[in-house]
Amino acid sequence: MFYEALHLINMREQPSLDAPVIGEMLTGDIGRQLTASDDGIWHELQILTNFFPPRRGWVRERNDAVGELIREVQAPPRPEFTVWAFLKACVDSEIWINSRNSEQGFFVVADYLIAWASIESKLKNSPPKNPLTDGVGPFQITSTDWNRFLESNFGGDFAEEDREGGLDQTSGAAFLTLAAMKAISDGITQHDFANGDEETSGPTGPYIPSYVDVLLAHLVGTNAAIDIRLAKLREEGGKFVDTILSEHYSPADLAKLFAFRSSLLRDDAGGTETIDGLLLNTESLLNTELQKAFKLITENTPEDLPKVDGTAPWAAVADAERTDWERQLIDESTTQGSARVLEYFRAINFSTSSVKPWCGAFVGFCMTKAGSPFSGAIVEGPARAANWKSWGNAAIPLGDPNVPTGAIVVLAPEKGSARSGHVGFFSRYFGENNSLVEILGGNQSDTVTRTKFARSKIAAIRWYSPALLRETTEGDVAFEGSSDDRFGQLLDLIGTLESNGNYNAFFSNSSNTGNPAFTSMSVNQVLTWQRGFLASGSRSSAVGKYQFLRKTLSGLRDRGAIAGDDQFDQRCQDKLALELMRGRGLGRYLSGALSSEDFGVNLAKEWAALPVPKDVRRGSRLVKAGQSYYANDGLNRALVSVTAYLNILRSTRG
Repeated sequence: MFYEALHLINMREQPSLDAPVIGEMLTGDIGRQLTASDDGIWHELQILTNFFPPRRGWVRERNDAVGELIREVQAPPRPEFTVWAFLKACVDSEIWINSRNSEQGFFVVADYLIAWASIESKLKNSPPKNPLTDGVGPFQITSTDWNRFLESNFGGDFAEEDREGGLDQTSGAAFLTLAAMKAISDGITQHDFANGDEETSGPTGPYIPSYVDVLLAHLVGTNAAIDIRLAKLREEGGKFVDTILSEHYSPADLAKLFAFRSSLLRDDAGGTETIDGLLLNTESLLNTELQKAFKLITENTPEDLPKVDGTAPWAAVADAERTDWERQLIDESTTQGSARVLEYFRAINFSTSSVKPWCGAFVGFCMTKAGSPFSGAIVEGPARAANWKSWGNAAIPLGDPNVPTGAIVVLAPEKGSARSGHVGFFSRYFGENNSLVEILGGNQSDTVTRTKFARSKIAAIRWYSPALLRETTEGDVAFEGSSDDRFGQLLDLIGTLESNGNYNAFFSNSSNTGNPAFTSMSVNQVLTWQRGFLASGSRSSAVGKYQFLRKTLSGLRDRGAIAGDDQFDQRCQDKLALELMRGRGLGRYLSGALSSEDFGVNLAKEWAALPVPKDVRRGSRLVKAGQSYYANDGLNRALVSVTAYLNILRSTRG
């Protein structure tokens, strides 16, 4: 609930006139209710204005002298965001969550986050839609789930209000995806242990869920998703799904769920779907949305697509092994086959005298035979399929239709497979809507062969790009060999266009000097101010000379570009602007790997006042050279000519 002040009101420490006054609520201020007194007379409010520090305290509803002091009002408009900013936030959240997660085998990918948000909200910062929850935003995250995030080791830098911000939600969504993976894994593992199946505690465990499992956890609840997968593993796919869901929902809530998720839970005739039908519906939905996510990345942030240059010499090794196994008609049960499997384990320094699930060992063997640098890049614990999710230096989006032959593919487990899943080498997609993937791998039907799997089982696709490694190295060298003075003209151009060069500017107030004085605040204090500014209804959280958005600034802090207690002064802001340029390819540009026009487009996506130096596509729209990348959004336009912009860009190369 939200309340507006009708008069100047004292805010008190406790709901009592005897409590100390700790602030004032000004006429017209709007506050979000945090709690209320039992008698409903006092309300604890968080004031949603751009004052720093944020004001919070207890106010009375009315008094005898003037009557009503506050009145209930509608919530302020939800903060908007561009598709580009949301895609970037998902990529940043992928990097952030995976860098902080210490458990191998659990890896969150940005295109899943995009697909999930598309399913729930069409990538909008939406009000509640699900009749069973208070979920809001692009992911429809509930207050309960958001509090789980805040109370976790990942949520220390976030607050309750951040659930309202669509870009901030990407961090919570990444955490909830990781949490769902772990919960499903633990659920299957505990079930196996209780039933005497110790596979999940062995070298190939624990169970690693598919993204279909994770999506179901988000759509129908984690415990229900676990029971649905267990039923499938027990080969009970023909059971009607309500037999499981009724154990998790009351009859009234189950009816609401069926109405809200009818496309998944009902068959074509309108009847109750089976478990197999639900899984197929979810697989189809996820495949479609992942392909949409890849298209969005291609159209809006192509710089985030991985390089798939180079070759896969390990694939030739794998194919030679396949030919040998097929020619000799051997499998792991034969003397020759078991000896070959033990050879694969020796190649990865895994000591065993008996045949164990060996798909990971086969991949490791092929890498060792491929020679340097691949033999030196084998993951830790290669016998466990899920550990290959972190191999290489490029993650290929799950919706990409053009996966290079030989890319490493990690699959979620099926009945009879190792609990950590399966790993092999990509061969091809085929079937209706590319719904099947062919994998060349070991331990497929107890031999080395090509096998078809449902595409929805893919948990990760990894590649090793020599060009990316080379460009990153050369770019780092080029950047580190330059002086800050080299970029002065470019920094001043961006700062002048964005804020008239004012380090204390904020959105809609480029002339601000001291209210607040950002250059005297810490980075964490600025982030707190931005949170309140968005909550007050601002369309943007941009602050400082370079107009850093809150999500951008928090991302720079989280990846170590700056510390939270560092002062947000002129030097800090210049440093962070250069770090943003570096993330958009500054080092590669200085090394000659990126053209002036392409680098100029990258920067124009970061700073809307810059023009695109050439015609580019933004979704279905053509952005003409000279326009802002965000032209026609009602907020932004280019403020400098292409010629002047390119001249300054080229001057940085020396």
